[in-house]
Amino acid sequence: MVRRAPSQSVPAPSRPASPAGDDVEEGPYFDSVDELQQHGINVQDILKLKSAAINTVSGVNMTTRRQMLKIKGMSEAKVEKIKVGHHFLYLIMALTLLNRKLRTRSW
Repeated sequence: MVRRAPSQSVPAPSRPASPAGDDVEEGPYFDSVDELQQHGINVQDILKLKSAAINTVSGVNMTTRRQMLKIKGMSEAKVEKIKVGHHFLYLIMALTLLNRKLRTRSW
């Protein structure tokens, strides 16, 4: 009887390997609420947002107008102005992420 050695082959990976180097994104992209100051939002209003633990543009996005009105010193006009400035920044953030993805994509 001839005995065969056990197979030395390595099983195929279950998923492709992660891309190396420049193709890997550096992590989530967050803009501070301080960026809202460039769009006409008062520094005091930004400090009120931070005191309510709203520190990023995404945090403003996830906070409803009703919740923002519960923050001491926030009026409907201020909340509306913050939401308008936020939508502009959120659009810029989304376009920046899309641009990064398109630049790393190989056609």
